[in-house]
Amino acid sequence: MTIEVGETYGAWNVLSQTRTKGKFVCICTVCGTSSSLIKGSDLENGKTLMCRSCSSSTSDDSSVCRGKTSFEYNSWNAMLQRCYNKNSKDYKNYGQKGIFVCDMWKSSFEAFYMSLGPRPFPAYTLERLNYTQGYFPGNVVWASREDQTKNKSDNVNLTIDGKTQVVSDWEKHPDCTVTKFTIYKRLKRGWEPQRAVFTPSRNDGKD
Repeated sequence: MTIEVGETYGAWNVLSQTRTKGKFVCICTVCGTSSSLIKGSDLENGKTLMCRSCSSSTSDDSSVCRGKTSFEYNSWNAMLQRCYNKNSKDYKNYGQKGIFVCDMWKSSFEAFYMSLGPRPFPAYTLERLNYTQGYFPGNVVWASREDQTKNKSDNVNLTIDGKTQVVSDWEKHPDCTVTKFTIYKRLKRGWEPQRAVFTPSRNDGKD
């Protein structure tokens, strides 16, 4: 894993890389005020998830401490089962297709919980914004059934310049001059989202 500025690891958001090799300036997103200088390796392996103050205050958090009785824990466990348990009925649609769980979440329910927080509403479940990719910070949210229906395989989410929306919505962008079908075709050929959406068609069959 490569530590990226702007990304979140556990509850730490990376602000910048220091001149000291392998260390990063991070801010705790739980309190929004505590900042620390942290080794990249500690961020990667989940050795530190948040500032000490927040770690102490959340150690008694009922959603975390409920453990195996919580919906969040069951969602985390089910995610692991469909990605890594070959005996799971869902494995063929996840693990067998290369869908993975990032190392930090795979090894720590607490890291998973601190990244996503508690389920906001009873009907919400885990959803990947880009269904072709795995479970990792930035690609997973708590979502309603309506949101998940919109994210079905024929309506792919694309993120361009920090904005995420389905292909059919990108097709309506004023700078997009191609159809969603052309965009789908380009994505299958390995084009990057921005290039797939905004490159004009050459009408030569090579789009």
